[in-house]
Amino acid sequence: AVLLFFIVSGFSITYSSSIANLSDFNALKEYLFQRFRRIYPLFFIVLVVSLVVLQITGIDSSLARNILSFLFLTDTASGALINPIPTNYPIWSLSYEVVYYLLFPVMLILWKKIGQKAIFLLFLIVGIIAGLAGFAIWPNHLFNLLQYYWIWIAGAMLADAYAHAKKFRIKYLKGLLVSSIALMLTIEEIPIVAYWFWSFFFILLFLLFYIVNQELSRRERIMNFGIGIG
Repeated sequence: AVLLFFIVSGFSITYSSSIANLSDFNALKEYLFQRFRRIYPLFFIVLVVSLVVLQITGIDSSLARNILSFLFLTDTASGALINPIPTNYPIWSLSYEVVYYLLFPVMLILWKKIGQKAIFLLFLIVGIIAGLAGFAIWPNHLFNLLQYYWIWIAGAMLADAYAHAKKFRIKYLKGLLVSSIALMLTIEEIPIVAYWFWSFFFILLFLLFYIVNQELSRRERIMNFGIGIG
């Protein structure tokens, strides 16, 4: 669900900001203020209530954990700086979201300079390297953030395509959807890889709304079936 949320988050932020030129200082300042206003006041109140509940229930939590929670620095993955407080465990996802929000204006600038596909492929490669290195060698919070950023970018690209009414002819999409389900269910012993295939599945699912409605040739139908059962 969190992986799907990253796609939807990238989509909604990009779509709502698609007419804004965030390279302009005033627009950038307005964007950051809007993000802060929408997230932090409510987050602060909820976190204070969670800490009060923590005290009432007598559940143990360190001072460092309580402080880092206010700074969006908790996580549940391996290599996390510290785990979230027990009375509000889901706040860990915000440690990712806030960083992705801050990177959004930079991403838009890079889109204009080297293109969307180049940025997506770059962070896909970075994500795979960071994910595997974090899993096998050195788990840390930075690698955790990097391994999912390409998913957020995919959501942003979908929003841009939607805003500009783009349509695509994507070969073997239905076969890839079925095969991605099979892959994510058979590689569960390596969670990060299974998560990537889940993300791949969600992205392909969204792409169903962007394809040109066109009759497939016999060869394409056969290939779709072959990929699906492969």
